[in-house]
Amino acid sequence: CKRGEMYFNFDKKIEKYIWDNKLGTPSIGENNNRFLRPKIIIRQSDIKLTAALDINNQFHCGYSLFTVNVPNDDLEYLYFLLGLCNSNLMTFYLKRKGWIKIAPGKTPQIRVDDIKKIPIPQNIQSHNKYKIVIQQVKNLLQTENIDLYNKIKDEINTNIESIYGVLKDEIVEG
Repeated sequence: CKRGEMYFNFDKKIEKYIWDNKLGTPSIGENNNRFLRPKIIIRQSDIKLTAALDINNQFHCGYSLFTVNVPNDDLEYLYFLLGLCNSNLMTFYLKRKGWIKIAPGKTPQIRVDDIKKIPIPQNIQSHNKYKIVIQQVKNLLQTENIDLYNKIKDEINTNIESIYGVLKDEIVEG
């Protein structure tokens, strides 16, 4: 499995058959349309914000994954959101807000309502780091070299922190 790909593949023919014949609701939602678009997929149960990108509409999500679609299926914006969601800053922010629910003996949980509250600066597309993050995310998804992967990931974190005006040493778990 190449870096950046998901580890599962939902059979679209079976999914369509179930929907068309009203045999059940194999995926969350009133219809299938949001799964047939480019999207970000976010894990519900994790100790950090974990997201993957599906630009080829290959994956349908069940009850433990959230999907994020954007207006006009803007692929560049999806790449940016992927970098943002997987950044150290967003995990730190969600933990500080109490939006990543971690309790002894319990499975960590992230709620979709809290994902919707993640602050994204207005006019982010005009920020000087926006296109840089997009290109870094694309590079990250293409590399198979772990050292280069870690270097690019650090650069994405630095640029996300810059967009939000936060310094790396201000992101302290505790």
